[in-house]
Amino acid sequence: MLEKKEDDLIIETLTIMKSTDALTTLRKRLNLSKNPTMKIIWARYINEIKSEDVEMRKNALTEFDNASERDSRIGIFHHLARFCDSRINDKIRNFINHKDYLTAYNARTSLGIDTVEIVNRE
Repeated sequence: MLEKKEDDLIIETLTIMKSTDALTTLRKRLNLSKNPTMKIIWARYINEIKSEDVEMRKNALTEFDNASERDSRIGIFHHLARFCDSRINDKIRNFINHKDYLTAYNARTSLGIDTVEIVNRE
């Protein structure tokens, strides 16, 4: 089913099940994607199935630098935090005091950092 369409429920289910059979299709989706945000999301799913895939962490680090649009960046903080990688978390920390409220708020919540300071600032 995943080969025919991108379905979040299918992807999440396969990831929770740690379906190694899905890895080939997930890698195809990753390699075909041109969007940095989607590359990070595909890498996250692969990383969760394979448990700490070094190549996927490297991919996420690289693509995070390419995800420069505000809305894309806000949406991927939580995906990036799922890698539990200190280098990735350091990159997210660069945004915890960002002037844009939603950027700072989502960066903080993705790392489990209190948001009171950002809320009060607004």
